Amino acid sequence: MHLLLIIPGAIGDFVLTLPAVAWLQSHLRPDRMELWVARRNLPLARSLGYADTAQALQDTGIESYPPRQECLRRMRTFDRIISWWGSGNPEFVDRIRAIHPRVDFLGALPRESGLHMIEFRRAQLERIFGSTPGFSATPRIHWTREEDRFAERFWAARPGNPGIAVHPGASGPRKRWPARHFAEVGRSLSRVPSCRLLLLEGPLDGETVKEVRADLAEDSARWETVSIQDLSRLAAVLSRCRLFIGNDSGITHLAAALGVRTIALFLDTDPRVWAPRGPRVELLRRPGVEQVLSIIRH
Repeated sequence: MHLLLIIPGAIGDFVLTLPAVAWLQSHLRPDRMELWVARRNLPLARSLGYADTAQALQDTGIESYPPRQECLRRMRTFDRIISWWGSGNPEFVDRIRAIHPRVDFLGALPRESGLHMIEFRRAQLERIFGSTPGFSATPRIHWTREEDRFAERFWAARPGNPGIAVHPGASGPRKRWPARHFAEVGRSLSRVPSCRLLLLEGPLDGETVKEVRADLAEDSARWETVSIQDLSRLAAVLSRCRLFIGNDSGITHLAAALGVRTIALFLDTDPRVWAPRGPRVELLRRPGVEQVLSIIRH
């Protein structure tokens, strides 16, 4: 069987969908599995170890309306399609169902569902396949040997104790802990001897990182700003950290899934739905600086 999974959304949505991807791979045992994902998630999707190949949604033609003929032709080549994209567009759904007999459209999380995203994805699969034995509640992140070598080189150039990574960004201002709070925590961490300190900066985090560095003042020199570009390389780098601190963001979900000790700061979103899943996650709701520092010390 040739299986196509279509997975839109931000980094966090993608990471929280990985248990569903893993279960489909182990349950359906396709001869070939392909992922269509948002471009920013493509490096991670290509390194997962679940799928044979991955492609950016923007390059498939599916986002055009009506979908391009080449896209429809490609979709016909799959034996089965499971899509988390397009369920809210009845015309699109009807068009795809008209050309493909085995396609399942799975909707977005309802606003007041109360379910964690991973459990919601599981419930969606159970409506199609029945019970889901072996479904993992924790995403598993993979990376390639080349990416592992990249991380080895990264840390070899930065000798010292295992690093601490801080990501002050998030998808919106209501989800961001104040920059001055991150800076105060950063000043305390700057006193940890021989520890590499990384300040992570995503494509939309420039102003936030600039604020944090300004508030760090003379301690700013101890913090290295690392630009987030390739998620799979970032995963390999973060997997060697001893601590990660971040808002409710995709990078926090990534760090948590890697098994890194993760302090997740929630201000606006509901952790019942969006809490990062991992073995060493400590979740704080609207914390003060001293509360975060107390958790770090323990």
